[in-house]
Amino acid sequence: MKLPVPRSHASISSARIFKKGGLAHLEIKLKGSVTKRQREILEEMFAEHYADFYEALGGTSETVGKWRENYEKALYAKLRGSAQKRRAFQFLRTWHVASILRQESGTVMTDAAQIRLLAPLLEALCERDAQFFKGLAEAIQILEARIASNGKARNIGSGDLHLEKWLLEYAMKTGIVAGALSAHTARELNEQFVSKFRSISDKKLREKCKSLGIPLKPDARGRAAVRYRKV
Repeated sequence: MKLPVPRSHASISSARIFKKGGLAHLEIKLKGSVTKRQREILEEMFAEHYADFYEALGGTSETVGKWRENYEKALYAKLRGSAQKRRAFQFLRTWHVASILRQESGTVMTDAAQIRLLAPLLEALCERDAQFFKGLAEAIQILEARIASNGKARNIGSGDLHLEKWLLEYAMKTGIVAGALSAHTARELNEQFVSKFRSISDKKLREKCKSLGIPLKPDARGRAAVRYRKV
């Protein structure tokens, strides 16, 4: 399922997926022209809600269910078992990407927009939710570590190109989760995408995809194999 974002008219000022009357709705507010980085961020935002959106449209799939489980592990890491800590991570992530989207569009975040984004933090403060604030401190460490470990990825999407997270988003964007055949071998996936932000062997990448339930196009054999290629 691909994200229906216009190719022109507008930089994204906000985007969210919500349920209304049992249906999933994607709301996108646009202004200006969409940049490559804004589109990458919107795809990341959509991934967090992909399984809900898929099911709300009447789709049921064991593969999508497993994808959701793997994606939540990759996204929230050790915070996934606590609702309060997950909410803290979501708050931090939303604030982070909103800041980037504003920078990309060359606009300043208004006071009203900041207050809306700060709502989860203010609510936790009013409720003296210790777990939320503990989770927020842990979320900052997780996000900072991910961005710092991928120097090449600082200007790609949110900058959070944690490998498992990226691979699962790749499977979503290319339709593999919904049943499409993979268009890339491990070598092609590494050369064209993964090597841009992470160093990993084709063998380990193939094993990582297998562990996440992401099928890849079979590698060429015989004289067509990578080891026979001329440099």
